[in-house]
Amino acid sequence: MNRFLTALLVILLATGTIFNGVTLLQSDSNVRQTQIDISSLSNDNATLEASLVKAQSDEASLSSSITALQNSIAQLNTTVQTLGQTVAAAVTKIQPSVVYVEVTYGRNQGGASGSGVIIRSNGYVLTNQHVVDQAASITVTLATDDLSKGTTFTATVVKASADLDLAILKLNTTRTDLPAATMGSASDVSVGKTVIACGFPLGTDLLGSATFTAGIVSAIRTMPSSYWTELSSSVNINYIQTDTAITHGNSGDGLFTLDGKFIGVPSYGFGDSGAAGFNFAIPMDTVLPFVQSVIG
Repeated sequence: MNRFLTALLVILLATGTIFNGVTLLQSDSNVRQTQIDISSLSNDNATLEASLVKAQSDEASLSSSITALQNSIAQLNTTVQTLGQTVAAAVTKIQPSVVYVEVTYGRNQGGASGSGVIIRSNGYVLTNQHVVDQAASITVTLATDDLSKGTTFTATVVKASADLDLAILKLNTTRTDLPAATMGSASDVSVGKTVIACGFPLGTDLLGSATFTAGIVSAIRTMPSSYWTELSSSVNINYIQTDTAITHGNSGDGLFTLDGKFIGVPSYGFGDSGAAGFNFAIPMDTVLPFVQSVIG
């Protein structure tokens, strides 16, 4: 009996020991898993914190980019506004020297019109030769808000050159206070520079008022003066190519800088064709010798 009890007691003690051992091993496993979970959670937290820091950095960068864009837009608006004010000031300075030129070809032969620029205060006007070619009579009207109210003069051709497509007119007046344009030169012309054209496109069909257009100097093109005509000429001209709009009636008008300098005489324009914005002006360095040969 005692042996039986002793054996039973041994069995119970062994079972308890085994149970406790298994329980301890399970607890150790749980602890290790918990430590692994804590480590993984810690890594996830570190990754989340890094993502948060990056998001904050991206937000700051985006905010900085938005501020820079807003500043650029503000600067652009200022530039556009300044350019508009500059063009408006140039127009005010240029307009008085631009004139409307109207010609008749004789009895029952019709007429034509164009534009010109006063180059001397005593009444000399520069225009294109093709504007006054074969004219029987010429009248010139000073640029005002309405040609019907402008001061009009008769005029005669002093000198004309078909090769250069230039003509000098003399107004039949004794006045010496006419608003002459300020003459420029090649040094006032560069590719990309803003320029202004002024003339009378379509003559009096546009209510008789002068029209101003602005653009840039696109290029300087050396071409024979007969390139766009049927004339035979060996004269080469360093034409000012510009995208400034030039249409019928603008012939003979002026091409000006933003500070009001007269730098060229538009001669060929393609505003009504598929080559719109492809226009050419005779440069002042070609114009001046022609002018000086007549009036100094």
